[in-house]
Amino acid sequence: MDLPSHAIAQGGRLVGLWEYDTEKDHIVAGVFGKKTPAIEKAMAAMEAFVRDQLGDARQFSLDSPESRKDRLAALRKI
Repeated sequence: MDLPSHAIAQGGRLVGLWEYDTEKDHIVAGVFGKKTPAIEKAMAAMEAFVRDQLGDARQFSLDSPESRKDRLAALRKI
């Protein structure tokens, strides 16, 4: 089964999901539990990579900033 968003893995376990908000050039992450310093550091590095090198991070080929709005809202509630 596919995940609804990009995975955050730590120690071989799924610990959260993330999406890239192109309007704010920012990663929105929903972590299942406490955000550790390692997760914060990894998210900051990924955010810089997406912003500076890619410009966007699509979940699948037809993904767009518009189609991502509901997923972003759901992640902000986690």
